[in-house]
Amino acid sequence: MMLTCSSISVRFARKTLQSELKNDAKTLGKDLASDEAQEGLLIRAVNAHRQRILTVLRLKIIVTSSRDSSSKLLQFAKEMRLVFPNSHWINRGNYVIKEHADACHANDVTDLIILYEHPFPHGPTIYFTLHNVALRHNIGSYKSSTVSEQYPHLIFEEFMSKLGGRVRDVLKFLFPVPKEDSKCAMTFSNYGDFISCRSGCLTGGSWAMF
Repeated sequence: MMLTCSSISVRFARKTLQSELKNDAKTLGKDLASDEAQEGLLIRAVNAHRQRILTVLRLKIIVTSSRDSSSKLLQFAKEMRLVFPNSHWINRGNYVIKEHADACHANDVTDLIILYEHPFPHGPTIYFTLHNVALRHNIGSYKSSTVSEQYPHLIFEEFMSKLGGRVRDVLKFLFPVPKEDSKCAMTFSNYGDFISCRSGCLTGGSWAMF
């Protein structure tokens, strides 16, 4: 009888708990919907307020460049002036950014655009942003392993476009030509303009990634 009573009480408690959870879920759902609705109203109000400000406030944009700009950068900066209505080009001269900012603030300038360039002497320039980097020191067995210094074979996947071929060549010429019997390889796989890079060596019939 005690076991029967215990099982009945457990089932009753479970039903009660499920009912309470359902009620809480409904309440939270209503609160979430209300919060989302309020957030939507706030965003629309801010956008409407900004639109009213823009109709009253005349945009005044200043476009300038870095100091000692090349002729190509100056030409590009003047082209950018034509992109933004109500923008004006000014020569940077020897002024620092703070002096430009103070002058803009004193003359009711709404936006200041400063253009820079970082060219190298020869060849194409590519900037990469790294994500999800896993170093060898992050691998648990790195202390007991060694890294081969053989020149790796290179594997490129999905670099078929003209731009992809240019990027492939930039990466390819960073590596010397490997020997035919080299057991190391490096893979560059392009998927959705994200390049995944992995390297490893064939040791004991299996690949050791590093």
